[in-house]
Parts: sequence; C-alpha cells; structure tokens
Amino acid sequence: MSKQTKSQRLSVIADLLRTHEVTDQAMLLELLRGRNISITQGTLSTYLSELGATKGVRPGSFKSCYQLPLMPQADAVTTQPTGLISPTVGFRSYAISGQMLVIRTEPGFAQSIATILDSSLSSLSLGSVAGYDTIIVALAEEATDGEVIDWLHQIIPESILAIGR
Repeated sequence: MSKQTKSQRLSVIADLLRTHEVTDQAMLLELLRGRNISITQGTLSTYLSELGATKGVRPGSFKSCYQLPLMPQADAVTTQPTGLISPTVGFRSYAISGQMLVIRTEPGFAQSIATILDSSLSSLSLGSVAGYDTIIVALAEEATDGEVIDWLHQIIPESILAIGR
C-alpha cells in the first residue's frame, strides 16, 4: 500500500463521508482499504474528530450515519431539524426517576438526539451521556417531572413523544 500524507487521508475520508452512507467506523475502514489506505480504528476516530464528523440522520433514509459539518448539498446529513427529517424520529421512550431522565432511541440515534438536548441549553439539564441507543440526562435538583416533560415536548414533536412514555 502506498503511503499517503495525513492531509490526503483526511481528504479521502471526507470524500467517502460525502458520497456514502457510512453507518459505523468498521464500514469506513473497509472503504478506506478499498482506496489502499490502512489505518487503525483509533487513528480513524481521531481523524473523524478532527474533521468534525458527527452521526446524524440522512433525510429520507432514517439511517444514522457520519456527516461533516456545513455540507450544503441538498442530500446532506443533518443533526438539526430541517423540515425534511428530524433526528428525533429515532426517539422511542423516556422515563424520569428522581433527577435522572433516561431516553431510549432507535439504534444509532442517541448521539444526535443528545446533541439536540444539550444544545437547547435548558436550565433543567446538567448534561447528558449518550450511548448507541440510550441517553441519560442528569436533571437539575429543582427540575420537576412536569417541567422536564414540557422541555421534551419543545424538542421532540408531540406525535412522537406521545407514543414514547
């Protein structure tokens, strides 16, 4: 395999993210091997971070896949609601226990939904931790269940939230 510079590898990764629905790092590593680039998963993770890649939902596909920031193409992946597809379509259910909110999502949607929750800057939330299909939100001590439910209604469309509890 030929030796590419870091800049060349980053360029190839960005190109692959723009042209393929890359759902996980294993898939991206395979695509890179097809381009004669062999890197470790740890290096790939670092490169994705440097590129600002995040997981989001591609409009029309309901798949969680990697995206690059500020992609103006019409078929770009988004992590914010666009009117076409909201990443909150991956929402499944929630439960409140004390000062903790647990949200279950479709596989792969937790990170994009947690990003939306965190970016709302609500004083009800101290922060969240997202896995593959679960989000745990630490709630402020003074947060009531009613206030938390109202906050969720602002973020997640009511028709989806109604089936979630």
